[in-house]
Amino acid sequence: MDDARSILIADDEDSFLQSTAELLRGDGYECDAVGDAHEAVERLRARTYDVLIADIKMPGNPNLELVQQVERLAPGLPVILVTGYPSVDSAVRSIQLPVVAYLQKPIPYPELRKHVEASLEYSHAFHVVSRIQEHLRKCIEDLDGIKQHRWSTRDAEPAGSVAVPGVTLRTLAACAWELLNLDRETSSTKRLPSLCELLDCPQWPAHRDAIREAVKVLHDTKRRFRSKELADTRESLERLL
Repeated sequence: MDDARSILIADDEDSFLQSTAELLRGDGYECDAVGDAHEAVERLRARTYDVLIADIKMPGNPNLELVQQVERLAPGLPVILVTGYPSVDSAVRSIQLPVVAYLQKPIPYPELRKHVEASLEYSHAFHVVSRIQEHLRKCIEDLDGIKQHRWSTRDAEPAGSVAVPGVTLRTLAACAWELLNLDRETSSTKRLPSLCELLDCPQWPAHRDAIREAVKVLHDTKRRFRSKELADTRESLERLL
């Protein structure tokens, strides 16, 4: 998730704004700092961020108007609200908005960073899923086109013939691969299954025969060539079988 590290901080308390921005930059995050909600809106219109850290009581943010605009300006952007003046009213209103954390100043930096990391994971997953949705919409359009083509040419082609565009098949495979990667990133095992394993499809016989032949050759030559690399290769091929 190295590409998901851009943070916007909006706070009129300059000491908090600058010190927090420097701490986050020191940890490798790209961080922009603005002093009011109006400038925050302009930044959100100009570029994409992965997390917004916003103060509740600052110019241009009455009734959490900045957060209310986030869903329109940056769909899926997680928001961390910070305040030196917590209230039940602001806490209740934040629940109804895309707020992932409600933190009271002074905020220990390790706690803030923990919420930033969690927000980055959410933001990354949101962008991946959104991208996959766009790909799938295009695939659905292609499949709808196949149905329309079959209807319009049903008397001109052999019954049952269907030409699925190769790009559609590759796109579907790419979508599955991205979902597998996303699952691996959020899994405790960090293991990435293959598409063939996921679909429970058998290995092609020709592939199995070729691997068995390679294993046999490596096994027969181990007495003549004492090579750890060849032994490791043989073990890897045996595991495939």
